[in-house]
Amino acid sequence: MKKREAVPIIKKEEGAMRHKKVSIITLSLLFLCIFLIAVFNISKANNQAADNPDREEVETKAVCLLGAKVKSFPVYVYNDGNSGENKFFPTGMMGDINDSWINSYCKESPYAGSSCIKIVYKKKAGQIYHWTGLYWQAPANNWSPGSQPGYDLTGATTLTFWARGENGGETVDFMIGGDQGNSFRKIMSSETLSEEWIKYSVDLSNADLSNVGWGFGVKILPVRESSTANSGTVSVYLDDIEYHFD
Repeated sequence: MKKREAVPIIKKEEGAMRHKKVSIITLSLLFLCIFLIAVFNISKANNQAADNPDREEVETKAVCLLGAKVKSFPVYVYNDGNSGENKFFPTGMMGDINDSWINSYCKESPYAGSSCIKIVYKKKAGQIYHWTGLYWQAPANNWSPGSQPGYDLTGATTLTFWARGENGGETVDFMIGGDQGNSFRKIMSSETLSEEWIKYSVDLSNADLSNVGWGFGVKILPVRESSTANSGTVSVYLDDIEYHFD
C-alpha cells in the first residue's frame, strides 16, 4: 500500500507570515500618506493666512482672576448681554424682589451694542420695603467679599456708565462697592433720570479698589404717591458700565 506524503507545515507558516508582513507594510504606507496630506494642508492654510493682509487678528486679553490684581482695563460690569467681558453678575437682589425683575438682554434702544439692562419695579399693595435694588457681584451671589474676595481693581481711575428712565423723572441711587468686606463704598444719592441716555462718571482716583466684590448697584427709591415717575411700574435702563484708567 502506497504511503501518502505529509504536507510540510513549515510552508503554511511561511505563507501566513508573508501575508502578515504585506498587511503591515500596506497599513504603514497608508498612515504615511495620511500624515503627509495633513502636513500639506496645514502648511497651505498657514501660507494662505500669511498672504492675506485683511485677515482678522485675535486679540489676547488679560484674564481677570478673583483676588488678584487686574492687569488691564477697561473692566466691564456690563458691556453687552452676550459679552464674555462682563465680569460681574446681577445676583444681588434687594428690597421687594418679588415685584421686580431684570432683563440683561433688553433690545429697547440700547446706548451701545445690541442690548442693554432693563430693571422693572412694580408697585403693589402690601409691599414691605417699597423699593427695590440690585448689585452686580463677583463671584455670583457674593454677599461677603471679606471672606470671598472680588477683583483687585487697583489702577482704575474712573467708573462710567449710561442710564435713562422709561419716562424721565425716575429717582434712583447708584452704588459702587459697599460694606461686608468691600474695600470701598460710594453712593450717588437721589439721581433723577432723563428719558434720554445720560453718561455718569465716578472719580475713583483716591479709592481703595483692592477688593471689589460689588462692582455696581442701583436702587429704585421708595415709590411716592405724589410722584408720577416713581408710581405704578418703574423701568430703569443701564448700559456700558465699566472701570477704566484715564
